[in-house]
Amino acid sequence: ERDGVRFPCSRKESSAIKEVHVNGTSVKATLNKHPTLRNSFRLALVAMTLKSTPPKSLELFSEPLQRNKKLALAAVDTNGDVLAHLPDELKDDVQVVMTAVNSDTHDCVYYDPVISYASNRLRALKHVIMAAVERYGPALEFASEELRATIEVVMTAVTEDGDALKYASEGMRATREVVMAAINQYGPALKYAAYALYTDETVVMAAVRQSGLALEIASYEQRASEKVVLAAVTKYGEALRYASGDMCANWKVVMAAVSQCGLALKFAANELCRDETVVMAAVEQNG
Repeated sequence: ERDGVRFPCSRKESSAIKEVHVNGTSVKATLNKHPTLRNSFRLALVAMTLKSTPPKSLELFSEPLQRNKKLALAAVDTNGDVLAHLPDELKDDVQVVMTAVNSDTHDCVYYDPVISYASNRLRALKHVIMAAVERYGPALEFASEELRATIEVVMTAVTEDGDALKYASEGMRATREVVMAAINQYGPALKYAAYALYTDETVVMAAVRQSGLALEIASYEQRASEKVVLAAVTKYGEALRYASGDMCANWKVVMAAVSQCGLALKFAANELCRDETVVMAAVEQNG
């Protein structure tokens, strides 16, 4: 026994397991060297429960092993992305999919969450999707149409990541409670809100207070509102670039902007760029 793994009696199998588990040899190289071990459950189990093993490596083993539920559960518990390489019947297995979802760290935003590999039937089950969006809000994209219109599911998703609002149903994007939860987590999610909320001052204020950058998304009327623009530039001075011309010439607004970020001075009206108090505030803030 080494590192908690018991090596079987077969010399060839034991050697292959040692190569993969101890020496770090790739599964592909090991199976090229020992092709008859494509049927070895023990080698597959050791290989697929190593975090360093690429998920696609499962496809190097025999078809019966690829369909083995015990192996699948161990593999997706280590790396949820293995779900992508399982046969359809296992992608439709609640236990396998839930195990994969619960192990999904979604470290890279360039890849889809593991729930995207589950069957359509499972992506229509509320408890499965709830588990997925609790860990990664934008997994809402892969929920059934009905669940993307279910307030409990959508609220869970946007609370985890406001940007998930883009995947909610039209009705949910017009629901104040949902939109407020989304923008309180991520201000720029305002762009996904229904027009009635997108132009609502209370909603816009909440968005720019969370992220000054949300001012870019606001309506022209809101970008010309001293109250809204002040809130935005107080959070992020360079949001002044998105304010109306009148606001860029507003001494109070510009002072708030340069006090937060001296570089915001470049977006101020010419006359304020020559104002000694404004310039001094900008220089003081920016060093």
